[in-house]
Amino acid sequence: MIPDQIGDRLLVRGSQGVGPVVTIANGSDFDDFAEFEHRPSDRLRITHAGSFFGKRDPRPFLTALAESGLEDVVARFVGDFRLADREWAESLGLGDRLELHPYVSRREALARLPLTQRSLQVIEDGCVPPAQLAQYVRGLREAAAQRGVPVAIFGHAGDAHVHVNALPDVTHPEWRNDVRAIFDDVTDLLARLGGVPSGEHGVGRLRAGVLERFYGNGVMTLFRDVKQAYDPLSILNPGVIIPATDWSPVAALKVGDDAAAIPEDIATRLREVERSAAWATPKLELAH
Repeated sequence: MIPDQIGDRLLVRGSQGVGPVVTIANGSDFDDFAEFEHRPSDRLRITHAGSFFGKRDPRPFLTALAESGLEDVVARFVGDFRLADREWAESLGLGDRLELHPYVSRREALARLPLTQRSLQVIEDGCVPPAQLAQYVRGLREAAAQRGVPVAIFGHAGDAHVHVNALPDVTHPEWRNDVRAIFDDVTDLLARLGGVPSGEHGVGRLRAGVLERFYGNGVMTLFRDVKQAYDPLSILNPGVIIPATDWSPVAALKVGDDAAAIPEDIATRLREVERSAAWATPKLELAH
């Protein structure tokens, strides 16, 4: 199965004598590409992301490609094959029509970000009922695309709980407003889908301002009563769980021209923590 846009293009190529259109019965699953934008180029690249282990089998597709005579169609696989499949694929003689790319770890990917692009954990811990996961991920992508902010989505599909790294260009004058707008859109999305804003990372200050929307006034009143009983002066972690009057999810970000100035050596170490995903680094180590 292939997306309609690509199928239409193959039909055009076939009618021009470039090569036949091949239907692959019980082949690889290309449903994941149904919403991807297809941009014409000199070569048609069909990309599959995902390891070929278990029941997935790349051989029907690659056999069809090898027999098709379509010299300008490239199959790109991001992930891995079983060793036997890899050796078999090499025997087909597809040359540069077959591209095998290993996975790049999240740490490596973050390390490749340009200096002007930052990885921000602002919309990063939502959890929805499992039946709503696909709709949630789709909505995340749409909200980010609408603001022109790339996102990296990963996490725990089994319990429909994903993390999101927003990757804005902080030299863009509206980047902070864009990130805030994505936060608001995703909060609305979580509420519609019956989800919660934090699946495992806690509420802290980041999500304090939306907590009442998900748990109601009664629960928030109990939180305030406990806070008043144990910390009447609000000197212990102010703004955590009980939001500050000027709460904003982007108020305390340590990036951008208007961020509070910090010593250059600490800023460099913070950047390295971000680029290596070394979130467990103790704060005191940043000052040494």
